[in-house]
Amino acid sequence: MTNTPLTRNITATFRSATDGDRATGHGWYGRARLLAEELAASEAGRRPALPFDFESEVRRAAGVIAALSPRLAWRKNVEYANLAYMTYIQMQQEAPLRGLTDEVRASIFAGIIPTLNANARKAFRILEGESPEDVLRGPKVTAFYWTIVDPTDPRAVVVDRHAVDIAYGRTMSDDERNKALSGKRYGEVATLYRRAAAIISRELGEFWSPAQVQATTWTYWRRERAAAYHGEA
Repeated sequence: MTNTPLTRNITATFRSATDGDRATGHGWYGRARLLAEELAASEAGRRPALPFDFESEVRRAAGVIAALSPRLAWRKNVEYANLAYMTYIQMQQEAPLRGLTDEVRASIFAGIIPTLNANARKAFRILEGESPEDVLRGPKVTAFYWTIVDPTDPRAVVVDRHAVDIAYGRTMSDDERNKALSGKRYGEVATLYRRAAAIISRELGEFWSPAQVQATTWTYWRRERAAAYHGEA
């Protein structure tokens, strides 16, 4: 098992986390999955007489959540995902709107969801039936989608600014983070978390996914280190 200095930074941060941090981190993506299930269930209730694949609907909801996530705090992500579903359902029920072109309907939808227009349009496309895997772009957003679908998936690691700082053991500038995540380097940082998760799982004698390790260290770091530099988010 390769244990580089950057991997050791992650494992050291994990060991510094409180029991509460570990409980929060261990269940974080599971709670995001529950939100996707709630949104999927709302869709099931809307069309009870039609064939319904619940897991496919969970994936669709996870795609909507991930599409809206860039630059949003989690509470806003939750709020806007619920708004997206409510808006889409209302639009489907309005006969005049059903007769409009897809582009016009997408514009109306994006005008209601108070986030980046391009992200709202991606959420609309997913709600319209496009596969999230075809719509979502960028390793971070795509990883977020997969961790919601399966919080134990060892392949998916959400690498945000805190995750980068944790790996490097210090609060970095935006330029430094951009360089650290450029090109194939996102995958390299994600691999660090996979290695750390394997080490931690071995130490504790129980499975911890890379996403759970990332969420635990993120919880600790945001409170103890990051807030002093750039606030809570």
